[in-house]
Amino acid sequence: MDFILELRRLTFDLLMCYKIIYNHVNINRDCFFTFATYPGTRGHSLKLALPDSRIKARSLSFAVRIIPVWNSLPNDVVRAANIYLFKNRLSKTNLAYAVRCK
Repeated sequence: MDFILELRRLTFDLLMCYKIIYNHVNINRDCFFTFATYPGTRGHSLKLALPDSRIKARSLSFAVRIIPVWNSLPNDVVRAANIYLFKNRLSKTNLAYAVRCK
């Protein structure tokens, strides 16, 4: 049961991340995320840079904990044209690796 709840939380966090990146909410994107500037050959072009977090509380915040999961999503999910298509493609993506099992 904990697994299902954490998976739902992760899904809603990724939806919020999508909304922030594509400016669907009235939140300044630069306050939460910075796009990675290093040239990568794998993944998508909307990779986010992971900030340094020396404090445990900072590493558990939304803007830090969602970045590794966002960066591991496939290109077709991240580049979805609208939120409904993003939800649909995200539901078909296996996110079990990102959820902590207890």
